[in-house]
Amino acid sequence: MGKEGELLLLRTDVERALNKSRIYLTSKIQDLEGDLVFTDQPDEGPAFLGTYGASCAAISLIATGASQNDTLVRQLLRYLCQHQMDSGGWTIRSASEVGLTTACAFSVIALSDGGATTEAEIIARTKGIEWLVLNAREKGWPYFSGGNEIGTTPTAFAVRALNKSRVLLSSSQRKVLDHGISCVEKAFENGSVQVRDAVPSRGSVAVTSLALITLVQAGFHPFLPQIQESCQWLNEQRSWSDDNSDSFYAYSGSKREKSAHVNYVHFTPALLLQALLACEVDIVSEAKVRLLARELISSQRSNGDWRSPLAVRETPTWMEMDAALGLGRLLEEIDNVKSTLRVRDEVSTLATTLQTTADRLNSVSTELETRVGELHSEMIRQKEMLSVIGPAVKTFKMAIPGTATCLIFAAYAYIRHHLQPAWSLQDSWSDVFVCLGILASVLVGQYFAIRAERINIAAGRRQAQQGRSSASDAQGS
Repeated sequence: MGKEGELLLLRTDVERALNKSRIYLTSKIQDLEGDLVFTDQPDEGPAFLGTYGASCAAISLIATGASQNDTLVRQLLRYLCQHQMDSGGWTIRSASEVGLTTACAFSVIALSDGGATTEAEIIARTKGIEWLVLNAREKGWPYFSGGNEIGTTPTAFAVRALNKSRVLLSSSQRKVLDHGISCVEKAFENGSVQVRDAVPSRGSVAVTSLALITLVQAGFHPFLPQIQESCQWLNEQRSWSDDNSDSFYAYSGSKREKSAHVNYVHFTPALLLQALLACEVDIVSEAKVRLLARELISSQRSNGDWRSPLAVRETPTWMEMDAALGLGRLLEEIDNVKSTLRVRDEVSTLATTLQTTADRLNSVSTELETRVGELHSEMIRQKEMLSVIGPAVKTFKMAIPGTATCLIFAAYAYIRHHLQPAWSLQDSWSDVFVCLGILASVLVGQYFAIRAERINIAAGRRQAQQGRSSASDAQGS
């Protein structure tokens, strides 16, 4: 199966998982006597929805494809308006007097995603924004109002909530948002972010993913070096199956007399999928994206929900939210590249062919370079041989006139001797002069031959020099 068929099959499974999640939430959140409750919870006692349940369910429903005008979505937003604290924040039952940063952030995000169409929703969102701005600290946001511990998780969610309503913020509120973005950015060290109370120098996949998503949503370009460094760090991690706990105790009053344990657990695979998609990784070539999607789909229960072993007695709407945000974004990305898949396969085939051709050309080039090297070596060897026999050739050329003269004289003496057997050299000085004339002729001929050769060499050198000068002038102009 090619990448085209694999992604299309994955799209079908993702769409089915999102539909199951939406049906699950719709069937389990019911209106009982004017109040919404979540019926699928293992806790003893009456069914209860709560702030986290309502806000996460609303965000999840919209992420799975529900309309802002969906009846259940409007009911969930009305529920959040009814359960908002007088201070403008939101909390949970066991910490009724303490506003929780993440509960407020989720509620503001849900109201923003839902459109905040009614007057009550607009007022609730405005008060929630004011609560977040009021509770900001120098290094970020605490986990709850009045808390001293600053965490990356509440800071990141507060930034995301304020950024969702950026156009509604005043100038002073925008300064708080910008400062919060700076705090999230400073939380990164060597591409990762530590979870609270973690082993020193050990980054958390979940919190790093959360912070990375926040920065990209706040306007950081996915291809900035710091974003790519963090994305690379996440890609290098091989252990992300276990959820990361970011739970805390919320206290009220100066004496910290009352406390509530907030069991907050990150859905790590879903957050990691969201982070990689936020960084605009190539879903066709990046295998980890498909691996994470398959892990989410396979871990979904038959009734459509997800459960964490670290929060078995908690309403799992936050897991529905993280999974829906990750799978919903993946569905959009698949639809964006679906029309190009066939072309991408053809381009991939063409690229393979071109690579094979390039490899062959490289092989031929290497072979030619080897042959040229061998020829060069042979030329050097021949040149060395010429340098050895050159002096001998020169000596031979110098001996040619004398040798020729001797041969001619010997031939002349031989002929005269046979023609005149009584002849001797002493009998005729004229013969000596004849031989000397022959010798002089040979020497003169040799002189003019050597001179002509030198003239030709000099002319060749001048012509070469003129050619180099012309080339230099042409290059300079």
